[in-house]
Amino acid sequence: QESLRNPIVMAWTLNVVNAAKTDLNAGNEGDQDKLNVAGGKVQIVPQSEDREVELLRQSFTQEDAELLTDDFLIKCLRYQDGNRYIAEKTAKNFLRYRIESRWPLRIPQSDVKGVLQTGLHWLLWPPAMPELQQSSHWKDGTDGTDGGPAACLVFNMAKLDPKLAEVEVYQKLSLFMMECATDHPEVQHRGVALIINFRQVQFANFQSLLSIEDIKRGMRCCVGSFPCRLRRIWLVGAPMPVRLLTSTVSQFLNPKVRKRIRIAHGQSGLKDMAKDLTPCVQLPEHLGGW
Repeated sequence: QESLRNPIVMAWTLNVVNAAKTDLNAGNEGDQDKLNVAGGKVQIVPQSEDREVELLRQSFTQEDAELLTDDFLIKCLRYQDGNRYIAEKTAKNFLRYRIESRWPLRIPQSDVKGVLQTGLHWLLWPPAMPELQQSSHWKDGTDGTDGGPAACLVFNMAKLDPKLAEVEVYQKLSLFMMECATDHPEVQHRGVALIINFRQVQFANFQSLLSIEDIKRGMRCCVGSFPCRLRRIWLVGAPMPVRLLTSTVSQFLNPKVRKRIRIAHGQSGLKDMAKDLTPCVQLPEHLGGW
């Protein structure tokens, strides 16, 4: 119980929950006056993408508008299924964080070169051979399927070495990988899955790896401030306190958010994760793939 009240564990778990909720705010009460509402549902009036980008750009000051590329604004629009008003929030949060934190608007490889080869981050794609791809159980919001996440980002927490670089550099690497992933139109439309692999990480080490400031930064740099939909978050081999707190917090979430956060414990958990993600991405064997 003492470990459950640990501020690092609590802050980290809430960070995961907030990440799972980031793209569920379309059509919230604060935006209803800006959207077309029919039959109790939000409907976005379709226009050409170029026109939507032009209108989105008009919502910024001239100085800020000049900082944002058309490609980035398209990412924001596709991330929010064309909802210009929520896309605007994402882009403004993105600008605010990058400017206040003195992060470049597009992270260059040179900023993360020292940790790029540590093995902390992997970016997994669908199977290269069509015959290895399987039918998808992932829903697209209608009666059909959309193939599920178009890529999967893996964090191997045992590879996080604070002696090699500060945690902020590793966080920059996370965003560098997400920027690369979201350059692909399929990722812009279908989002990504996230695997946080805790195997070989002792709980005591986990507590010492991160500070509250690191966790706050990790939330601010991506939650609501970067255009990438997280379709699933898998926690693999998480320490007991993390599993218990995640399970407890999940009980109070709405079903759509709750189903996004999964826990893989032991071989049976890896099989469940593989069953969930293998139709979408090619997992390595030690994460349940083949």
